[in-house]
Amino acid sequence: MEVDHRRFVHEAPVTSASLVLAARPPMMRGGVGHILMQLRGVTIADLDVQMCGVCRAGVLDQVRVDGPYLRRGIGTVLVTAALSRGRGYRWSTTAIIDTVTAKAFWAAQQLPEDMVLGEPSRCSHMALAIGDHV
Repeated sequence: MEVDHRRFVHEAPVTSASLVLAARPPMMRGGVGHILMQLRGVTIADLDVQMCGVCRAGVLDQVRVDGPYLRRGIGTVLVTAALSRGRGYRWSTTAIIDTVTAKAFWAAQQLPEDMVLGEPSRCSHMALAIGDHV
C-alpha cells in the first residue's frame, strides 16, 4: 500500500479509491483532531492528535484499529501521517497501555529521536483546548 502522508482526502481530487486517509481538524487551536483511515467510506482506524502550530508541539493519543485490520500497518500509517503533518514539532504521547502489543507497536515506529512516550507535553494552547488549567 502506498500512502501520501501529506495529502488527505479533503485536499485531493475525489477518486474511486476504496482506502482513504482523512483528517478532521480540531474545533480550536491546540484542540484534539483526528486522522482516519476509511475503507469504502467506513472508518476502520483513527488517531486522536493535538497539534499547535504556534508552539510547534504535538501529542499523539489513542491509536485505534478495528480488529480485522490489526497488524496490517494501518496504525503506523496514522502515526506517520500525524508526524508528517507536524514535521519539526516537539512530539509526545499520552499514557501507553502496558501490554506486549502496545509496547511492540511503539517500538516498531520510526519516531523522532526526542519524542517522549507516555508523558504528554502539552503547550498552553492544548491545555486550554482540553480544559486543563496551566
